[in-house]
Amino acid sequence: MSGNIAQPEISAASGLVCPSLYSNIMMLRFIDPNKLCIVKGPNTVACICLKNFFVPVDCYNDTIAVLQPGEIRRVDSGMVTDYGIRREIYQYDVSSYFIGTPTISTNCSLSVSCISLGISETVSFVSGTTFANLITNIKAAINANANIKTQIEIYNIVESSQTFQIRAVTPGIAFTYSLSIDASIITNVLTQTPIRYPNGRFRFVLVEPLYVENVNPPLASNDKHIKYAYDDDYQTNGANATFRNLSKLYLNTADDDVNETDMNLIETVWIKNTHSKALQVQILVAS
Repeated sequence: MSGNIAQPEISAASGLVCPSLYSNIMMLRFIDPNKLCIVKGPNTVACICLKNFFVPVDCYNDTIAVLQPGEIRRVDSGMVTDYGIRREIYQYDVSSYFIGTPTISTNCSLSVSCISLGISETVSFVSGTTFANLITNIKAAINANANIKTQIEIYNIVESSQTFQIRAVTPGIAFTYSLSIDASIITNVLTQTPIRYPNGRFRFVLVEPLYVENVNPPLASNDKHIKYAYDDDYQTNGANATFRNLSKLYLNTADDDVNETDMNLIETVWIKNTHSKALQVQILVAS
């Protein structure tokens, strides 16, 4: 609430001691494990209870990093990073081969390769005279090949637009396809990658510079010691990414990915020490 509206003052938790530098002003502080409050001296004037806040995580990394002057570092941990595997999907549009019905049946083939599974197979079939014939025949050809019948599937068939998709059965596996109809290669479109987050994502990112207030000479008020840039920005633009003042604390949390199309995890940040001395930074990341 606005500082201009009078609020009843409530006794703060036992043991709350304000730094003398700030003893006569209001400040935002945690006063117990569940409460984030506005306090003034020994009193709490506003409070938010966070006991119902939670983020389920599978793994985490807690560390104190030392940033040298001018150093730029990505806040992450290879063991914690979540890349979000899902089933790869390619889409095909064969409407140009079924203009009018019936049409002439022609020879077709589908080549399937996968480096990680050591698969390199080609199946042959005929198109039939309708789109429905083509789908039936390509399914039968895939099912007749022991090396690919349990690895890929024909999916999301749309008769009206004469489109279909080939979907990997196992999440995280990348395939290459080549579909030929009447000796012409049909262009495909990758509509869902097997890796959801190429740069990795997290469920929780916390960065806290461990400030030393009594340095000599005093730090300028516009120099917040640490700056940060978002991961996608830095991965694309490098040192030209937009860096912002981090100030006292950076905290971001995510929700879970439930469906394969969800993109709910959060990107991490890059931090930069713009000060002339090495600085310690506490980092907690989880996924």
